[in-house]
Amino acid sequence: MKIVEGISMILTPMPVLSAMLFLLAVMTILLGILAEILVRTYFESQGRHAYHVRGTINMGEKI
Repeated sequence: MKIVEGISMILTPMPVLSAMLFLLAVMTILLGILAEILVRTYFESQGRHAYHVRGTINMGEKI
């Protein structure tokens, strides 16, 4: 913008918007990690698995 129109980036809302989007991305990643930890802790304390495979199809006996 500075080269084409001669407008400084400081005068636009771009720095604030980019900082807010960066913080939103960091918070989203941290909330995902926190949710993963909580789910694992819950299932481990109950002595259960997070999922149960009822059966397999075309897997063979190569395990």
